[in-house]
Amino acid sequence: YLKELSRKIWLIILIAVVCAVVGGVVGDMTSTPTYTSSMSFIVNTLTDNEMAGNSEVSAQINIANTFQYILSGQRMREAVNEVCGNIMSDDELNESILVQTISSTNVVEVHITTEDPNVSYKIASAFVDTYDDVVSKTYSNAKLVICDHPVKATTPNSDNSAMLMAIVSAVAGIFVYCLIKFIMYIVKDTVKSSDELNRKLNM
Repeated sequence: YLKELSRKIWLIILIAVVCAVVGGVVGDMTSTPTYTSSMSFIVNTLTDNEMAGNSEVSAQINIANTFQYILSGQRMREAVNEVCGNIMSDDELNESILVQTISSTNVVEVHITTEDPNVSYKIASAFVDTYDDVVSKTYSNAKLVICDHPVKATTPNSDNSAMLMAIVSAVAGIFVYCLIKFIMYIVKDTVKSSDELNRKLNM
């Protein structure tokens, strides 16, 4: 079976290329561009006259994880949606928000991703307008200081869906061809050599 496949290696390569091209074109046509507006915050637990020791830094890092939950919570989404005029449902807003902390730091990043750059920027701006009220009511022992303000995205996010679709299509094409050849190899009862004839007829 493998020897037969090796004789058709050119056909396997051709199938892979054709399937990859078709899959890439389909993936490119069906993908929807998205746009992201991002901002970052710094967690501060000190007053202006205090110096940050090791314990305070560790506390700020731990609190940053708490703020990650608060900024992605329902109360924050409700406040943002109210400012935006209920621009989308709570589930859609939840899917468009990504809040993450930078590892081993007290920095919290918020990324708003939608299919419209204006909507992404509007939601991100609403975050800036409402985060202080929501955070102060929920957690009064620390405060968030905005570090990087959001800007409107001018280009869509990089999307590798077409490349992924091309790779999956190429692998699927090769697999289907090899499967068909294997079934044909099992079903076919043709004698291809004198040694095989010797084994089958025992003479």
